[in-house]
Amino acid sequence: MEPIVTVASELLKSTESFIQFEEGLIPLIAQIACAAVAQALEAFDTELCLGKADWQIVRKDKRSIQCLFGTVQFERRLVIDASGVQSYPLDQALGISRGRRYSPLFMARVAELASGAVLRTVAKAVSALTPGSISFQTVGKLYQEVGRDIAEVEQVEAAAKPAPKAERVSVPELFIEGDAFEAKIKHHQRINVHRLQVSEGVYVNGKRHMLIKRHVISGLDRSGL
Repeated sequence: MEPIVTVASELLKSTESFIQFEEGLIPLIAQIACAAVAQALEAFDTELCLGKADWQIVRKDKRSIQCLFGTVQFERRLVIDASGVQSYPLDQALGISRGRRYSPLFMARVAELASGAVLRTVAKAVSALTPGSISFQTVGKLYQEVGRDIAEVEQVEAAAKPAPKAERVSVPELFIEGDAFEAKIKHHQRINVHRLQVSEGVYVNGKRHMLIKRHVISGLDRSGL
């Protein structure tokens, strides 16, 4: 692997302008960076897998991950643990699920751009500003995947938090009224709409009687009211 200084020096001699130099240097730097990262990942995989007496190494499989600095191609080991479960320890350590072709940071940046720009514009920006390329359809898929990941994290965090205790309120009076009515829908079908009304009393507003803190709950299933 040639040092970047050597690569840059040779490229300067063969280009006529700094624009040409920069355009030619970006893919070369990406190649050097991706090769170095691939070596680091494979070395990390060796550290994770070797020395595990209860693991059986099945084989090495190739994988490619598109990052902001380029596409990294590397090999990692498939192992079987003592319980008979197969896994890629390197994938688990990196937090990149099987089947994903993009790094978490790449996906996050693409999703951030897609939240405020047209998908085709985001695809052009990725192609112009990174060594890789991406279609506008893939931009949409990544935006949806990142949204699902965020939603899952929020659900897990919400489940881990203790539920707030409901504050008990004492009121002088509480009025509860329930009824139901039948509604027609398409193809002459009918449904029952159930309705529950709760209030804390009545006050007079001119000639009108108004309910205090009126709450209405309705639905098609009365068991949920």
